[in-house]
Amino acid sequence: MLIEGLKKTFKSQVHGLYMKLIENSELTKGLFNLLYEIKSVILLKNREERFCMAFDLNKCVNYISSNMTKKISEAFGRWLEKDNITRIQWIALYFIYTRGPQSQRELSMLMEINDSSTMRLIDRLERENWVSRVRSNEDRRVMKVILTDEGDALITKLLPIGEDFSQLLIKDIDPHELYIFQKVQQKMFDNIMHDSKSKK
Repeated sequence: MLIEGLKKTFKSQVHGLYMKLIENSELTKGLFNLLYEIKSVILLKNREERFCMAFDLNKCVNYISSNMTKKISEAFGRWLEKDNITRIQWIALYFIYTRGPQSQRELSMLMEINDSSTMRLIDRLERENWVSRVRSNEDRRVMKVILTDEGDALITKLLPIGEDFSQLLIKDIDPHELYIFQKVQQKMFDNIMHDSKSKK
């Protein structure tokens, strides 16, 4: 009898609570929102624990290297801003200055960008009067990109900026540490070059 009485009391209390929830829509909505948030937190925690055990993006060499390269490129671009030249334009002028006249294809390979991007880059450089296109002496069908006097003067002036920025990057780094870093970079590059899935 006692147990039956307790069951009836419990059912009555549950029913009462249920009716209150129905009558109070705001309370019901709040309760369901709370339960949903608790469930979301538990699922997120479980997902993080499951994936962190197998892979941690913050320790991934590729992720770290990409972020570092992006920040370095942006910083060097800011160094060049006062001279109204972009990092990509500076690199193109550098290769033409140090390697001599280049065809569009040759410049693409040196800069490791596609031909259409190189063509647009050359067009911009030509509009700035930093380069001009001339026919190759070896093959009249081929157009070569050469520096104008203005372009030659500009890159001559800006070359020291590249050196200064390079020195900033290796500031307070021991030469042996820098050597190891460069060796590790080369090994990672070789790993990619010998991997069939990484090749074009």
